Amino acid sequence: MPEGFAAPDWLTADLVALGIPLVGFWLCMGAILTRAQGRAGLRARTRGEWLLDGVNLGVQGWLVPLGAGWLGTHLWARVLPAGSLPLGAVGGFVLAFVGVDLLYYLNHRALHAVAWPIHAVHHAAPRMDVFVSARNTAWTTGFLVYPWASSLFLHVLDVRGGYLVGAALTAALDLWRHSGLEAPLAERLGLVSPRLHAWHHAPEVQDRNFGANWMWWDRMCGSFHDPGGAPARIGIPTGLSTWRELLWPFGSVRP
Repeated sequence: MPEGFAAPDWLTADLVALGIPLVGFWLCMGAILTRAQGRAGLRARTRGEWLLDGVNLGVQGWLVPLGAGWLGTHLWARVLPAGSLPLGAVGGFVLAFVGVDLLYYLNHRALHAVAWPIHAVHHAAPRMDVFVSARNTAWTTGFLVYPWASSLFLHVLDVRGGYLVGAALTAALDLWRHSGLEAPLAERLGLVSPRLHAWHHAPEVQDRNFGANWMWWDRMCGSFHDPGGAPARIGIPTGLSTWRELLWPFGSVRP
């Protein structure tokens, strides 16, 4: 880098935020590929599953960040001054990694309680891997708190770097949480591990373990479930065609 030149703070933060989920994805994929069960699971994927997850990876990886930027510029900027929330980098990180995580817990419970059809496709996956983190109807992400919260907070925070890193770490943990890998140390730290989240995808207990990053919310609100071990079955088939799952999931079956 030329002497006297310093990269803008926003550029440094954006590059770090972009790198964290990418590193997380490849670490999880590497671990999955070292396991015979993981390789068998990837080979068992159908074309429909690849289509669903591929489309939604594009939605979450490209359309959501662009949409959040548009909201910040065209919506929040009209009603709130930029940089008006003085939390600093550490405060921004805590807001993203803890505060928004609580909002997602409430959002997730609401999807199960009153909007199951638009969330059902996520629960249809018959096995866990990193790609399942994206499994959804194509427009369901618009009903998640993440793009709305990020567009707001990145507009009003005085320092956006900490929030970006916290949001990126949340995205990386989402990949890991759906990977099916083992992580007993993470559970002792209070994180929602792949094993605990697998119980949320089990047909008999899908209304438990709603948390994303932290298991605190489930413990405090009585929705925590851990009978030990891993569930025998994963997935709640929707009974719909791939195209219905992708575009119009209404009419899906719920046990």
